[in-house]
Amino acid sequence: MQQHWTIEELIDDWTLLPAEQALLTGSQGANRLGLAVMLKAFQHEGRFPARTRDVPSAAVAFVARQVGVEVTHFDRYDWRGRSSSTHRALIREFCGYRAFMDADAAPLIEWLCEHVLPREERPDLLKALAVDHLRDSRIEPPTNARL
Repeated sequence: MQQHWTIEELIDDWTLLPAEQALLTGSQGANRLGLAVMLKAFQHEGRFPARTRDVPSAAVAFVARQVGVEVTHFDRYDWRGRSSSTHRALIREFCGYRAFMDADAAPLIEWLCEHVLPREERPDLLKALAVDHLRDSRIEPPTNARL
């Protein structure tokens, strides 16, 4: 994820719209900020950040001001807990995505073989194109290791 952001980029990519703000209802503190940051990161990257350091501090501070939570609360967000799992499901539903499933592997491989491998073999580019294809299909990409 990009680490240096201009104020214009922060406004364009990290501003919470009213419907997005409504998703935060009932959340407080670290969970409120974590949910908001995960939502905007998912919308921007098409995947969830794995940990706190995966999100640029400028973006966290920008979102924290919008949701009225001290930026220091972000370090307390539990990325592996039940709340974050619930947050990911809520965000997928809100954005019209679903999680990658075992059944998605074969169609992805078939698509890569048919549309990409005839002209490209570099692993990093194959991975990027696979992620783009999954995003276009409204499927959350699997972890990098699984991909």
